[in-house]
Amino acid sequence: MSVWFVWVSGSLIILASAGLGAMLWRLNREIGDVAAELNRIAISRSDLALLRKQRVRLKGWQSDAEQSVDGAVQGIEIMHFLIARVLFSLFERLGTPRGKTFLIRQVQDRTSYKVYAALRSANKAVGKGLRH
Repeated sequence: MSVWFVWVSGSLIILASAGLGAMLWRLNREIGDVAAELNRIAISRSDLALLRKQRVRLKGWQSDAEQSVDGAVQGIEIMHFLIARVLFSLFERLGTPRGKTFLIRQVQDRTSYKVYAALRSANKAVGKGLRH
């Protein structure tokens, strides 16, 4: 049963990562398109004041997107750990030795922590790249 749980946990993490990656890719494209359009407008009109306002607005959108992705990662992480806690409690109630579940839980927690840390790091890197 522990292999099943690790497999399901890994699958959930991969699905969440893929969804977040797709969302980040789409946001990156949209922000890039908006930035390119703003540059064309500013150059054609020579309206630097408009360009400044739009850049501030764009940075606000980028910041909102970065915070949204971070919030989504945090929400998924919390759900994942709650589900894991319930499943490990179930395993123990069904008679799985506590030592085995403890070791498996440690591996699962470490792996999950690294995956969610990587997602947060990628989100910050994309955000930093878009800000500059």
